[in-house]
Amino acid sequence: MKPFGCNILVNDIEDKNEFCREQSAIETSFEILINESDIVSLHVLLQI
Repeated sequence: MKPFGCNILVNDIEDKNEFCREQSAIETSFEILINESDIVSLHVLLQI
């Protein structure tokens, strides 16, 4: 999404500093992510 000029916001319970640096993403709080995002994509593990 970066080539389209999008800012990538990340929120996770685990530390994602390295991922954010590699992907030019911004690690932020959930509240800020929700307030500043036009589109939100959730990625979760499927536990069966």
